[in-house]
Amino acid sequence: MDQVKYLVGLSTTQPGQETWRTTVLPPVHRYTQIAMLREIAREMEQLTPNIKAIGGHIQAEAIPYVYSLIDLAETIIRQEGEEML
Repeated sequence: MDQVKYLVGLSTTQPGQETWRTTVLPPVHRYTQIAMLREIAREMEQLTPNIKAIGGHIQAEAIPYVYSLIDLAETIIRQEGEEML
């Protein structure tokens, strides 16, 4: 995400130099991972106009399917959790 922001001119921090790389650990719980994935998808979708503005091509038709896949993963995780009860 940070690299895309850098490439479209929305960030001056060079890829690999982000603070989070050394201070924030990735989520370990599945629900938190799904929430983070959903947030990244939203951020990428919001960057679509910026990417197009510099000549990038976005498969906009795929966006709803990305969210459907995230929803499916969340449903599977939820069902697995219910089975453990």
